[in-house]
Amino acid sequence: MNYFFLYCTVRASSFEYHSGLSPFLDDSVEETTANILKCDFCFPDEYFKIISSDAKELLRKMLCLRGEDRMNAETCLGSPWLKVI
Repeated sequence: MNYFFLYCTVRASSFEYHSGLSPFLDDSVEETTANILKCDFCFPDEYFKIISSDAKELLRKMLCLRGEDRMNAETCLGSPWLKVI
C-alpha cells in the first residue's frame, strides 16, 4: 500500500472538508499542478472566515512540502482542534 499517497489524500481531504475547495485549485490545470508541486495553498477569508485558527494551524502543519516538516498521525491527534471535538 502506498502510505504517502494515502497520507496526502487525507491531508487534502481535510482541507476540502473544511472549505469545500481543493487546497491547490487555480485557474488552470497547469497552475493547479504548479501549486501542488510547490505546496502553495491559502485560506481565503470568503471560505475560511468561520474556521478556527486551531483548525487552520492543523491544516498548515499537515500540508507541508517536506516530509520531515509534516505532522505525523500521532501529533495530529494531539492537536488542540481535535481535542475540542
